[in-house]
Amino acid sequence: VDILATMAQIFVSIGYKYCSTSVGSTLCLLVVVFSYFIGIFFLKEPADIYSILGATMIILANYFIIHMNRKTEIIPKITLLEG
Repeated sequence: VDILATMAQIFVSIGYKYCSTSVGSTLCLLVVVFSYFIGIFFLKEPADIYSILGATMIILANYFIIHMNRKTEIIPKITLLEG
């Protein structure tokens, strides 16, 4: 398990090279939301209104930040090499 966790962290760190800082940090916040929903569905933890409201706020904030970055960033087009 330790080897898999270490490999996962290495791949996440490599993946951060390919996105902006704001997108990477907001996606990192989604770990809390995913952990919360995994706890509810698989571990049968109780859900309260404040936790659901907080998860919703994190998801909406992530959407807003990524959507705003998409408008301001110049995303290069990837073209296939012909030939």
